[in-house]
Amino acid sequence: MKTPPHRRKPSFLFAVEMMLAICCVLPVHAAVHPIQHSAREQINARVLDAASHEIDALARKQQWQDYRYTFNIYIPSAVSTSALCASTPQITSSTSPEMALSRMNFVVTCPGNAGWKYNVAVRPDVSVPVVMPKSLIARDAVITADDLQLKKFNISNQREGLITNMDEAIGL
Repeated sequence: MKTPPHRRKPSFLFAVEMMLAICCVLPVHAAVHPIQHSAREQINARVLDAASHEIDALARKQQWQDYRYTFNIYIPSAVSTSALCASTPQITSSTSPEMALSRMNFVVTCPGNAGWKYNVAVRPDVSVPVVMPKSLIARDAVITADDLQLKKFNISNQREGLITNMDEAIGL
């Protein structure tokens, strides 16, 4: 027995729409919430998030514009023998905000009976547009806007004394 065409088409269109919705939603969900298969991946994700928040807070405090950063994360090799944490690992920073540019240290713990605790070091590379001279400036010359340029510079090893606003240097 054949199904009349007016009954077949609406159900087919519904099935096609559902398949398209599933195909579009699942990759987006997977990109936002990646599956973590090991303790190393859990630790890396938590440390990356915490370090990003610290650098972003420092950038707001220092009023940096157009900054970029990358991290070198040093996770102990003993993590490879640790089991996946059943809950979200807890993270605490053991670094003062002044030292965030040179090195950040985090303590990551997994609560519970089969839990673990690791110290993780993070070395950030932060690039910020910094005021620099275009060429050699004479000792007693008054600095003008034509003498200066903004240039991206890795400030991770700098302590202080950087000028990120050209107006602060003009007239010196």
